[in-house]
Amino acid sequence: MDLTYNDLIKLPLTKLKELALSIGDIHGVHGMKKMQLIQAICEKKGIVDTSKEEAEKRRKAAHADIKKIKKQKIELQQERETKRSSMSRTELSEYRIRIKKLKQKTRKLAKT
Repeated sequence: MDLTYNDLIKLPLTKLKELALSIGDIHGVHGMKKMQLIQAICEKKGIVDTSKEEAEKRRKAAHADIKKIKKQKIELQQERETKRSSMSRTELSEYRIRIKKLKQKTRKLAKT
């Protein structure tokens, strides 16, 4: 039976204890908490927690997206400042709205 880290987390404590006892090399099974059992089973069976790696990849991708959006926001602000004297109120308002939407995108990405 090939188990993944996520499968072990979903198992109840009694099943984890049975699994640890069937492995045989794990001592103190009945006194361990669930996460301790999961870690011990993972060590003995060579199971790797891939969810942390995936979360790190998503975080790095979101960070890159945030940098890109912030750069776009700064460019818009600079463009607005250079054209400010010749623009009407509606055009200025459009720039303000576009900048506001970029800010919202960065905040949304930062939450993930």
